[in-house]
Amino acid sequence: MKKLSSIILAVLCLALSGSALAAYQDVVMADNPLSFWRFEDASSANGATALDSATRAYKNGTYINNGTGVADIALVAGKVGQAAQLNGSGSGGAGNCIDIWDGNAQAPYSLSKDSFGNPLQTITLEAWIQSSSASNYPRIMQHNGAYNVLSSYGIGAHDSGYVTMIGSGQTWYTGTTNVFDGAWHHIVVTYNPVLDDDDGIDDLYEYVYIDGVGKWGNTIEDGALALNYDRLTLGSEGNRWYVYNGFVGLLDEVAVYDSVLSAERVAAHYAEGMVPEPATMSLLGLGALALLRKRS
Repeated sequence: MKKLSSIILAVLCLALSGSALAAYQDVVMADNPLSFWRFEDASSANGATALDSATRAYKNGTYINNGTGVADIALVAGKVGQAAQLNGSGSGGAGNCIDIWDGNAQAPYSLSKDSFGNPLQTITLEAWIQSSSASNYPRIMQHNGAYNVLSSYGIGAHDSGYVTMIGSGQTWYTGTTNVFDGAWHHIVVTYNPVLDDDDGIDDLYEYVYIDGVGKWGNTIEDGALALNYDRLTLGSEGNRWYVYNGFVGLLDEVAVYDSVLSAERVAAHYAEGMVPEPATMSLLGLGALALLRKRS
């Protein structure tokens, strides 16, 4: 009886561990991401591939350690499965980041048209982060280098720990929640063109969610995100050749969509991510096994 109970509980722990990883992936994939970097790779050595797990598999990334004085990226236990442990930037552009594209792939945009015949630039950015350091205005992800470039977009942080939304040459501080407190946080930023009848040019509406809850939005007059060949970097405002404003902490389950996620879908992603981690479920199973043995 004891042996049978042990086998049953062991199988249960393994099943829960695998199902937690698959369940979160299923929830994200239901919204058809353009790209989805999970960091479940075998290696994060310099030059190794950060696999794009989306069905469309738009663009694999590359793990980068540029220069000396900064520890290599490691793959460690994350929010769901593995996470990438980034270590920021050093002097002279040294540091680590994840290079997604660097001018050799089209930026992620929907190719449908608005009422004026302009491309619809609908984008959603999503990431789980765990960090205790917001110094030096770190970037979680950054498109097109500096924030003051018209076609830039991304997620960063003020040195107070507040999330920043980067878009169309401007940066806005949400000023609502310090997410650099050592706990896991789910961050989503959406970009959506809104009709402007005054001049025939759409405005750009940005909105941020933190831990499944809508926090703040902002409209950029005549905002535009260009359809061109640009770069996208995770963990740095720079690029693979020069890392700066580096992120220090864990980055997990990063997704980019060429659509705007609804509030309901953002909440669903957050809720699924909050299901106990596989390691936690295994510990619960071991605890139950110990209790069963005591009662036998």
